[in-house]
Amino acid sequence: MVDGDVFREVEEEMRKERAVDLWNRYGTLIVAAAVGIILGVAGWQFWQYTQAQEAAKAGARFEGAVVLEQDGKSDEARKVLEELASDGPKGYRSLALFRLAADLAKNGKTTEAVTAYDKLAKGVDADKSLATFAKVRAAMLRVDEASFDEMNGRLSGLTAGDTSWRHTARELLGLSAYKHGKKAEAEKIFQDILVDNGATSALRQRAQVILSLLVEPEKAAPAATVPKSTAKTPEKASGSDATVPQN
Repeated sequence: MVDGDVFREVEEEMRKERAVDLWNRYGTLIVAAAVGIILGVAGWQFWQYTQAQEAAKAGARFEGAVVLEQDGKSDEARKVLEELASDGPKGYRSLALFRLAADLAKNGKTTEAVTAYDKLAKGVDADKSLATFAKVRAAMLRVDEASFDEMNGRLSGLTAGDTSWRHTARELLGLSAYKHGKKAEAEKIFQDILVDNGATSALRQRAQVILSLLVEPEKAAPAATVPKSTAKTPEKASGSDATVPQN
């Protein structure tokens, strides 16, 4: 037993010596690493706190701008939104830009609004859903003047599959095809709307109206063989002057 106690004491002394030796060699590094971890955690928590504070301030500024607009102080509201768009946190920066673009459209500045939405669609700040919304908004503003090819380019990738914006994108593209006399394209697009289980009843009704307008000229065609003195002029149902159902 005595020999066992001696061996244990020797092992204990050896462990202490190794510990002291390790501390003398790496103690400074260990302390530095521990301090670094503590500072890192503290820094991360401080960053999160400051981000939350900035977001809260930006939210208050954005809500203030909305109130100013509602009170008819559009110039003051626009100034606040422009400041947010310039120096606000990422999310509120995008919201401010969307609000400014909508304000341009509301005041009849369509070209500027389209430019603003196009910029948002390509911007790094907008996530995929917001970028898609910007594309659709720009297309809405352009549908009355843009060529079918332009609208097809703007809405490319949004009309197929199960994308959440496919209904609006299809209707806009179909209206463009209808306006520019592209009957085959218009029929296909509006037929796709009718067979889509996700389409609303209102959208189906509008699609059915356009499809019926596309068929009317064919029904009226035989009247062209009747002498002018007795033929009835068919009611104009297609072309650029036709009334286009709105959303």
